[in-house]
Amino acid sequence: MATKLDKDLTRETSVMVNEREVILTLTADQNINMKLKGMKSGHVTIPIQEVYDQLTGGATPQVEGEPVKLKAGKESDMVSLQDLRHRFNVSGLPYESIVQVDMIIVELLKEKKVKKDNHGTKGEL
Repeated sequence: MATKLDKDLTRETSVMVNEREVILTLTADQNINMKLKGMKSGHVTIPIQEVYDQLTGGATPQVEGEPVKLKAGKESDMVSLQDLRHRFNVSGLPYESIVQVDMIIVELLKEKKVKKDNHGTKGEL
């Protein structure tokens, strides 16, 4: 079971930058602070919420087998490949253009399915 982050937690990572390990601190004020080992200055800080939002694109966590659903009222740059494929197929563009775009999207969907299958989940086209 996890405990509340109510005091700073510092760990030395195995990540090397400029031949120095990165020191990672999760702070009580809910930030992630990174600095190079042995350096007094030159740290970077980012709020945990901001990292989470960037990694998820503002979406709720995905449960195996369920599609990612965006939170109401939140804008996102994420577009479903299926939605994009549908829009091109009904766009009225020249048939040759639709076929070319559709082939690209189908390849992306196949790659996505392979990645899901390699992580132990089932993906369907």
